[in-house]
Formats: sequence, C-alpha cells, structure tokens
Amino acid sequence: MSFLVVQFYAVDKGMNLLAFFKNLVIILFIILYLQFDTDTYKRLEKIPYSAVASALLCLILSFCKNSGIFVENRLQGIFYYANSYGLFLLIGVFIIINKEKFTWKEFVATIILFIGIILTNSRAIIVLTILALLISVFTNKKNRKTVLLFVLCFIVILTAIYLFSSMEKRVNVGMFESSEFITRLLYYKDSISLIRENPFGYGYEGWYYKQPEIQTAVYDAKYVHNSILQVALDVGLIPVIAIFIMLLNTFCSKKQNSISRIIMLFILGHSLIDIDLEYIYFILILVLFIDFEKIELKKNNFQFVLLFALSLFYFILFIGDAEFACGEYKKVLDVLPMHTEAIQEILYEVTLPNEQLIYAKEALRYNENVSGAYEAISNDMQSRGEYEEALKMEKKRLALNKYTMYNYIVYAQFLSDGIKYYANNGEYDKAQNLVEEVPEIEDTIENVLANTNPLCYKTIHSPRLEMPDELQDFIENAKSKL
Repeated sequence: MSFLVVQFYAVDKGMNLLAFFKNLVIILFIILYLQFDTDTYKRLEKIPYSAVASALLCLILSFCKNSGIFVENRLQGIFYYANSYGLFLLIGVFIIINKEKFTWKEFVATIILFIGIILTNSRAIIVLTILALLISVFTNKKNRKTVLLFVLCFIVILTAIYLFSSMEKRVNVGMFESSEFITRLLYYKDSISLIRENPFGYGYEGWYYKQPEIQTAVYDAKYVHNSILQVALDVGLIPVIAIFIMLLNTFCSKKQNSISRIIMLFILGHSLIDIDLEYIYFILILVLFIDFEKIELKKNNFQFVLLFALSLFYFILFIGDAEFACGEYKKVLDVLPMHTEAIQEILYEVTLPNEQLIYAKEALRYNENVSGAYEAISNDMQSRGEYEEALKMEKKRLALNKYTMYNYIVYAQFLSDGIKYYANNGEYDKAQNLVEEVPEIEDTIENVLANTNPLCYKTIHSPRLEMPDELQDFIENAKSKL
C-alpha cells in the first residue's frame, strides 16, 4: 500500500501506479498460500525443479539469435539480469544439497544448476555458491560425503569452463581492483542525500529520474543496487523500518530451521549489493517463511472475486510488460496508458513535430523529469520564434544532462540561434537577454565539476567536460558584449 500513499507526490506517477498494481500479486500469493496446509519446506522443494527447467530452457534459447539470454558472455536467464538469476539458481542448489536423501535425478539437476551459476559469470554468486557448499558440509551431516562430491563437481566444472571457454575471466586477481564497488558507493552516497532531502520516498523509479539533478558522477543507474536504500527511495523510511521488524521477527521465529534462515540471509545479504528484491519472486520466497497460522481465512465468494480481480490485473500487466520487451510501445499504451517508459520510447521514435509534442506533454503529465519532452516542446517553441519561452525548456533539459558536453554545445547553439533571430527582427532587448545567459554555461560546468565526487575518477564514471574551442570562443565573445 506504500506505493499508493506515495502516489500523491511521486516523481513518476505513471510507473509508481504500475508498481502498486504489480505488487498486488503479493496479496494474491498470500491468499493462495493460505488455502493449503502443505508445510513451507515442502513448497521450497519445488524451487529447484523450476530453477532447472528455466536453466535448460535458457540454454536452449541461447542458440537463438537476439534472444537476450546471453549478454556479454553472461547468462541473463529468465530475469534478464545475470546476478539475480544466479541467486535464483543458487537457492535451488542449496535446497537440494541439504535434503536427507538424494536421487540420481537430483544429482543431475544440481550439475545443471552449477553450470547455470557459473555461466552467469557473477563473481558474488560464485563466491556465495562456494560458501553454501561449505555450509552444507556441516549442516547436512547425514550426507557429508555426497555434499563433498558436489563440492568437487563444482570446482571441476568451474575450472573447466574458465579454462576452455571464451568467457571473460571475471574471477581473477583483477576483481579486487574493480571499480564496481566504488561505483556502488557513488550510488549510495547520492541516494542518501536524496533520502535526507525527502525521507518519505519518491515513488517507483523516482531515484532514476531525480538522479540527474543530484548525481556526483557520470552514471545512468535505474536502481541503486541496495535494497534498503531502494525501498527508502521508493516509499520512504517508515516502510523500511516496518519491513525490517517483520523480517527480523520471521528470522528469529522458533519455527524456522537453519536452512530457511540461510536462504533468507542469502537473499537479503545479496540484496544489499544488488537489485534482487526488484524481482517479486524473491519477495514471495521471503513470504513463505512468514508465520500465517494465526490467520484464519475461510473460503467465500468475496475471496473468489478478489482472486479473480487480482489475477486479471496481473494478466493485463503481464501483457503490457511483454509488449514493452518486444518494442511494441504504442500497444503498451493500449493496456497501460500510464506507462511512462513506453511514452518516452515513442517520443524518441516519432519524427513528426506534432506527434513529438503530443507525447512530450503526455510524458510530462506523469513525470516532470523527462529530458526528451523538454526538447520536443523547446523545438516547437523555436519553430515559432519563441526563444525566450523555450529558454526554460532548454535549461531544464540541460539540468537533466549536466555531465554530457554535447548538451552544452546544443544549448549554446540554441542561444546563438535565438540571438540571431531576435537581432534580425530588431528585438535587441530579447537578444541581449539571451547573450547574458551565455556565460552561465561556463559557470554551470565549473559548478558541476566542483560538486563531482573525487571517487568517480577511480572509475569509468569520471566526467569529460572539456569545452571545445568553438564553445570557449562563443562564451568569450558573449562576455565582451556585456
């Protein structure tokens, strides 16, 4: 319900509303969960089978061109994100190797999951897998020899794939010199400044669209890669505290065994450095551990109607997401008219000025931080010679692209065209007003560099804001006229 509360002041009201509807599936899952008396741990035993089925499917689909299953030699899987998909496979492995009895089918299934984990090429997940195997050596005392065999198999498969495949060798000495950790620190620092500014949240994807205004390095990150910070950015600190208390109570419950606690730690621990909880699948696994025994849910007609309505909602969302993944953006709007991302994609695709203007206004209706929308409106104003009015649009656009030199050059060209237009029409006061804006380009760049985090120069996210000679000459020429 937190997304619904934040809706009134969300940065992107369209995507935030969709997030609310998507998360309704959690309620649907809980209602279905309460219909059965099956033990939680028996339900967990089904996870490895779904993990194996998905791994086999992905390996088959990897032979199809443009399937997106493998990206940069990394198995993305059904999540289309290698790190989280690897965590999904790891949970399947951990459940199997801690069973009291093994069959040859489960042995084969584990080998398939091992291959999938290694092909994700996720350093954190490979390390976690080794840790999970070592933990299982001590937790599964009855089958210690079999678990040791699994450890040997994993080492052999890992060695074979890394020696004889063309995969990028991400697990090496150089990993300790990687800039990825520093990059995450940059995300965290900038996100904390946003949380301090507004501890009640910015709505779903609010971080992504507020990011250009406050970022202190050159990056474009849809998620902050830390679940605590992400929830705080989305819906505020109060839900973060409530979720923490609920999870702590669940973790400490006497009804949990060591296996469930370790699975919770894997999910929550990895989520502190990645985007796992953006996938509802992991939230549903955590829901499985919650004690619902005190809740009595009697079957009735209202329950059936609620289940049907939630299922219909989720089916519509699934259609919209599927069409978005296929690039059918206009069809997305047929079922999800508030899908801001689809509106933006259409805005970048259409070429007719009238169409651009329509979609620009539609985008700003849901989100005031859409750079392309300001560009379309500014172009429309310029076509009518309204450069002073277009100036606000161009300033907003520049503020949302402050680390891109090309946009400063475009902004300078806009001012140059406006000055010439007004001068040619004898509107010298308006021309002079635009001349006075020119030196601000240099001031803005200096201010951006002054507020840039020094850590970014140790990563690939350092700014490149050296002004070309033409831009410097333009600024100096404007200064001489003031």
